[in-house]
Amino acid sequence: GGEIRLTLRPSGSAVREMLEEAMKARIAVDGRVNGVAEAGWDVALADGVRAFCPASHTGVPEPADPAHTGRTLPFHVHDMRGRDVVVSRKNIVEAEQRAADQGRLGELRVGAVLEGVVVSLREFGAFVKLANGAEGMVHLSNLSDQRVKHPSEVVKEGDSVRVRVLAIDTGRRRLDLGLRQAVEISAGSVEAAAGFNPFASLLKDVRVKK
Repeated sequence: GGEIRLTLRPSGSAVREMLEEAMKARIAVDGRVNGVAEAGWDVALADGVRAFCPASHTGVPEPADPAHTGRTLPFHVHDMRGRDVVVSRKNIVEAEQRAADQGRLGELRVGAVLEGVVVSLREFGAFVKLANGAEGMVHLSNLSDQRVKHPSEVVKEGDSVRVRVLAIDTGRRRLDLGLRQAVEISAGSVEAAAGFNPFASLLKDVRVKK
């Protein structure tokens, strides 16, 4: 939201001066991706100034995908040496992801029971991705009422699970989830339902004529 964007229109040496200023001030400049390769992107800046964006700075998992060709995107000027201009989207993409993560966490509420998918297992717990894209961790102690030495004793990658939101820290982009807490809630709801007969409730005031 607060990203400053600079659209360049002047030509010649003025463009390079503005690029140098943009580099110092960390202002984003628009560039068109003219070509893609495993090594990175060929990017056209203002007045046809050519720049190169290394693959590790594109901010995408598959830089060589032809679908990126023709896209106009914001870049930071990373380095300028002579006629060579190197640009990067790394910090821009990371900032966008941070904002998106905080937005997804902001949608959640502590105590909510939600559906998710186990995406990875670690010694200390399981990582679960929720339907809205937020990812959180179920600590070992919150996987089961039984003592668990490794998450694989309870879940495996790809499992669909119900989890309860235990804590949300938007500042640290941290989400704590509980598997056993969600089971407890579900079990409690089932027990409550088992002791309730809706037909008896409906019929209790009905008088049958003889």
